[in-house]
Amino acid sequence: MRNSREKSPRSRIYWRQRGGENRAYGDFRDFADVGGRREALIPRDETKATTRIATAEKLVTERLADLQRLRHHHALFGTIGAPLTEFAAHHLIQKARAGRVTEGWLSETERRLRVAVQYFGPDRDIATITVPEVQEYVNYLRDSSNGRGGTLSDGTVRHYLNCLSNLYKRAISEGVAPLGYNPIAMLMDKPVARIQEARWLEVHEAALLLESARTWRPRNPAERLPIYPLLATFLLTGGRKSEV
Repeated sequence: MRNSREKSPRSRIYWRQRGGENRAYGDFRDFADVGGRREALIPRDETKATTRIATAEKLVTERLADLQRLRHHHALFGTIGAPLTEFAAHHLIQKARAGRVTEGWLSETERRLRVAVQYFGPDRDIATITVPEVQEYVNYLRDSSNGRGGTLSDGTVRHYLNCLSNLYKRAISEGVAPLGYNPIAMLMDKPVARIQEARWLEVHEAALLLESARTWRPRNPAERLPIYPLLATFLLTGGRKSEV
């Protein structure tokens, strides 16, 4: 058997007569350890193998990338699937290494994923969590305390789901979960945040508010807070509460 590195995408393509036309197939038998075989090269949204060489080469390249990722993670985790707690840690490490998210984002994502780990179990295989179980998780989150005497809003619950869905996107891309296996994405009725009309201040109103904050003095000096710089930051940057 030839080494997979020696084969170019084009050398993997062969043709078969089907319905009077030559249709493209790919030979991935050197990836048999992760499910590679002779496969019809069928473009998305079509039902038959392509007749176009450029399309065939593109499909072979994409399939090779999937098989290589799958082989890499078979070496890392042994089989398709991984314990939720292990893959969550791996996901966060990769996010941090990419350098595209803030420390605050990582911290908040870690906190939300920890809730999922506690709910589903640290050793739960991510490739076995089902859509009905995700719906039960949504109900659990909706009944969870928000720390202010109430329960989590649908908008907050959606943030928890988004964190888990993002983890599944990585699992799919790296071959740890089967292609298309994202039970959060498949959930029919996802919670959504309640949309509220934005409240605005006119320029003169904002100026009056800032001047009032600048000149305000509490009766008890010990209760003095940095109201002026906080309000100025909100008004001049448009930042969210969590950012300011």
